[in-house]
Amino acid sequence: MPVFRAWMIIFGSLGLILVLLGLYHARALPSGGEDRHSGNIKEVARTYWDVVVRFSRNPTLFCC
Repeated sequence: MPVFRAWMIIFGSLGLILVLLGLYHARALPSGGEDRHSGNIKEVARTYWDVVVRFSRNPTLFCC
């Protein structure tokens, strides 16, 4: 089998697996939660920065 065809089969198979996993998770995972709609880009940037700061303050982040 040519190398090109083998890689095409591998990536096609992986793509199919990802699609099937996505469909499974769309059906199996619970729906719900809170709806979040951002009004503007400033609010999105502020929320993103808050997440980065809170993550970096995690005491176990840099610990072995």
